[in-house]
Amino acid sequence: MIRKKVADEIGLLDDDFFIYFEELDWSIRIRNAGYKILFVPSSEIFHKESMTMPKEHPFRVRLMTRNRILLSRKHLAKKLFSLSLFYTVLISFPGNCLKYLLRRRIELLKAYTKGFYQGIVNQ
Repeated sequence: MIRKKVADEIGLLDDDFFIYFEELDWSIRIRNAGYKILFVPSSEIFHKESMTMPKEHPFRVRLMTRNRILLSRKHLAKKLFSLSLFYTVLISFPGNCLKYLLRRRIELLKAYTKGFYQGIVNQ
């Protein structure tokens, strides 16, 4: 839940994310504008993950990869973003490529590398 005043000031969810990480981006923007984000620890939310898309679907893999990089680029200082990118290029990228190759999931490897490229060139 969010007050209309906050949504009017901050704007709505960023369409660049489309799906995955858009609510985290919104929360960061709200907090950076000086608003507090509150939660009720006793509340319960029932959410069936991946109702619209399986966990290992190429579309999901591509967008999760791309949006993770976009979120870092958008909200981290340049030095921290560079460090994040350094980790991604040297550790995460080779590890995920190897994982998909060993499992013979070429469609996921292609989706992952495409999402990585799109995140790097900011598409």
